[in-house]
Amino acid sequence: MRRVGDHYVATSYEEAWAEIGASLSSIISHDSPDAVGCYYGNPAGYDPGSLGALTQFMRALGSRSVYNWGSVDTNAKAVVCGEMFGVTMIPMIPDVDNCDCFLFIGTNPAESKLVWISSVPDGWRRVLTRVDEGADLIVVDPYRTQTAAAATQHLAVAPGQDWALLLGIVKVIIEQGLHDAEACAAEVGFDAIEKLVARADLDDLARRAGLTVAVIENVAVRFATARSAIALTRTGVSQTSRGTLALWLTEVLTVITGNWDIRGGRHFQRGAITPKLPAYDHNPPLSRIAGRPAIEGCFSIAELPGEIRTPGPGQLRGLFIQSGNPVVAGPQGEQLDAALAELELLVAVDIVQRESHRHAHWLIPGTHWLERDEFAPFASMTTDVPFVQFTPHAVDPPDSILPETDFFHGLGVAMGLPGYLAGQPFSLMDACRAAFERAGHATWQELLDHPHGMVVGPREYGNAHAMLRTPDHRINLAPSRFVDELRRQLATEPSAAPAGLALQLGNRRRLSSMNSFLNELPGPRKIVASNRAELHHDDAARLGIVDGDRVRVRSAVGSIELTAVVTDAPRPGVVVVEHGWGSRVFDPAGRAEPDVVGVNRNLLTAANEEDPLSLMSAFNETWVTVEPA
Repeated sequence: MRRVGDHYVATSYEEAWAEIGASLSSIISHDSPDAVGCYYGNPAGYDPGSLGALTQFMRALGSRSVYNWGSVDTNAKAVVCGEMFGVTMIPMIPDVDNCDCFLFIGTNPAESKLVWISSVPDGWRRVLTRVDEGADLIVVDPYRTQTAAAATQHLAVAPGQDWALLLGIVKVIIEQGLHDAEACAAEVGFDAIEKLVARADLDDLARRAGLTVAVIENVAVRFATARSAIALTRTGVSQTSRGTLALWLTEVLTVITGNWDIRGGRHFQRGAITPKLPAYDHNPPLSRIAGRPAIEGCFSIAELPGEIRTPGPGQLRGLFIQSGNPVVAGPQGEQLDAALAELELLVAVDIVQRESHRHAHWLIPGTHWLERDEFAPFASMTTDVPFVQFTPHAVDPPDSILPETDFFHGLGVAMGLPGYLAGQPFSLMDACRAAFERAGHATWQELLDHPHGMVVGPREYGNAHAMLRTPDHRINLAPSRFVDELRRQLATEPSAAPAGLALQLGNRRRLSSMNSFLNELPGPRKIVASNRAELHHDDAARLGIVDGDRVRVRSAVGSIELTAVVTDAPRPGVVVVEHGWGSRVFDPAGRAEPDVVGVNRNLLTAANEEDPLSLMSAFNETWVTVEPA
């Protein structure tokens, strides 16, 4: 569909390829390939063919202007893996069936599965089975989630201070001699960790975390003396200004207690196909305006408005948004929305028209996951046993819709880009099939004969070191960037609440919704009532708010209005608002007002509120207040 005035008209792919190709060529001829960028959202990660087609197209253009979900989701994990293991992402899978002590920090598997990037099918039920058998389950979260409600102990840590708790745990373990000396000696940097914990004061760490010294000591001993233990730190933590430190200290805790790549700990599982994992780039390209590094080849969402609006060589004039919603996913989305309106060319590729598409010149239909054949052999290395499955499409897409791979191939052909030949689109499925058959686990026909998938090997332990890309194939326990930042934090007092903003923003998950990319679809939109402001009884009484009131949540940079829920689930001083809502979903063929689905909590977080190591937005510690609307 092509924009005509204030609405859209249906047209052909041939016309889209011709007109979009001409616009791209004009932009590049007046500047450079970097003047054309792309943003891809989380759903693209679940469609390897679509994502591969987009990234191949950007490489053919010669553009470095690539943005993705990382700065609001996964960058902290990527940076920690890169600095410690030499690879951008190494799946270390929790062996939940054999674990004796679980330490879950900022993760809620009762409602959000056991990711990122590992997969434990039915994992929460299996965790509960181990707890019933006597395993310890310690949950760290400012909010009493469903996971926390089932825990043997729930620690309501202060927002953004998980790193202080973890450093305290590591300090107690080392100073009480509870660490695994052999495991520590096998890696690099343990002496630097010892020096760090020696200079940290346990009373100070406990004060920062909002816990007692006795609690930290007790958790440390329970974790270190368990036969096997798993520590997991997830998005609830990484969306804070010190999230990378917390994820790093979680990995340190795992290694020094001897729980890395063992039975009952977190292990690496070779899949049906085990690729050579991409090496971490220690000298990545820098962004044009802010001069900040790309992480996994992608720049931060927070930088997009400046790159669009700041004149000069490489100024973004054209943008693809594929399966994503950066206006809702990123901080201060109103700034990006205004910037998108200034582009010469905005092309949206998706299955629904989202908030970020309001200014699009072209709407390209994506395929639904039930409309495409899928086979992801590399995903088998993210499961607790090497499992592979070919899933044929359940329904045919409309005759008028081409797969995204064909759209980008046609555009590449129309522009005469290198690697694009008419009638010869690249097939990721064919490449994956060939790789699977080369691996020799089974024939393609045998896979097709097992519609529910195949397990092609046993659960394994002890293979993770072979995947490291550090110079000596040893784990770097003390990357200099992390050590320097931790020292800075220890020497700095936590930020005091700004005047009039005494609460901190928190988040939670629900099984019935998933970020912004499902909340706009018909099913999850029925539960938009969950998009509320939940605050503790004590805070509500102090602010004169009762359950069901219409309230305004206000920060230094924005405000939103929604319904208040008063409970005892959040830690006092925390107001919980779910993320992923706030899109205006429109019908491109009609003239009716858009369907507004909830409110966007990320409008409350400033673009410069972020983790300095991973450039991730610090959504889960923004200072706010709640007042009657």
